[in-house]
Amino acid sequence: SVLLLVATSGCVSWPRLTLSPQPKQDLDCAAAQGLAGKGVKKVAVLDFADSVERREGVYNPPSSRPLPPKPLYLYQAGDGALAADAAEHGLMSGGKLGVVDRRTLSKLLDEQKLQLTGLVEAREAVRIGKMAGADAVLLGRVDHAYAGYENKTVGDSWIGIYLGHAALSLRLVHVESGNVVWACQLSRSSLNYLGKPLTLDTGTALKDPHAYDAPLFGATPEERLKSILRRTVGDAMARLSGT
Repeated sequence: SVLLLVATSGCVSWPRLTLSPQPKQDLDCAAAQGLAGKGVKKVAVLDFADSVERREGVYNPPSSRPLPPKPLYLYQAGDGALAADAAEHGLMSGGKLGVVDRRTLSKLLDEQKLQLTGLVEAREAVRIGKMAGADAVLLGRVDHAYAGYENKTVGDSWIGIYLGHAALSLRLVHVESGNVVWACQLSRSSLNYLGKPLTLDTGTALKDPHAYDAPLFGATPEERLKSILRRTVGDAMARLSGT
């Protein structure tokens, strides 16, 4: 478990738990190279394919504790579109690549009666890119994105929190050549974004488990899931735009 028990000292009677930072996992995601030489100045971002991994499980507290069961995994419907929106924002923030407005792109696809996601073939991406006036098309898939439940029971004290987890697979297709000119796979968890260990006092955290780390991860499991997905996409777009 990522929650580690830390001994208390002095007259403090509540146990303390520590969240420890973890290194980022770059499965295969190098910085994009030579895009300017290929004439890539504007990118069209298609909706990413939604995650299909849907693990199930329930944490059942001991019968001696009047606590409701908790789902171990929480998911976001339409996480592919959410990730694509984050990709568009990340590229625009990077300022090195132009982006086809996704509302304009959506209208164009509707007019052509195309229902496309990140699973399209490269030749379809080329066709779309030409119609949209883009030099390249970004295709993507959310491999998984969920808020995962972690808990520790110590004596009569109990803390349960949700941490975000996300993984992406991305391809950038060059419209002129039809070739994939950049690809990326990376995985992240909320703990990748901790600058230092975060200690939780159970006496306070029992009342509001996410109070300590809400500014980093979000105050609710749903916010935490969206936060990790946006952060993961943001890291990928920084690699693509070279920022």
